[in-house]
Amino acid sequence: MSDFLRRNPHRDDNQSHHHGKVSVNETPLYLNLSWRRTAADPPKRVGIFRLDLAQLLMAGYIRYDPADSFGPHVRLRLVRADGRFYVQVNEKGPRLLMA
Repeated sequence: MSDFLRRNPHRDDNQSHHHGKVSVNETPLYLNLSWRRTAADPPKRVGIFRLDLAQLLMAGYIRYDPADSFGPHVRLRLVRADGRFYVQVNEKGPRLLMA
């Protein structure tokens, strides 16, 4: 999994989204999600999530990276909206509720 996703908690002051490149072969992917309001605030644990990257890709919640390729990497984007967390490919794409 991307070190960026692994080491950086999701933050509200970072456009309320967080993304990174992961291998589609890491299915299932266990994501230990934490969140904080700003970089100065302590992180709060949201939970551990089991993600089936192949299913998320087929449903349109994530995309290959680069976008015009067919693997082996995908772009996993997490979004916080209305106090909840979602997987969403981009601002206009479908989103899947996580927590």
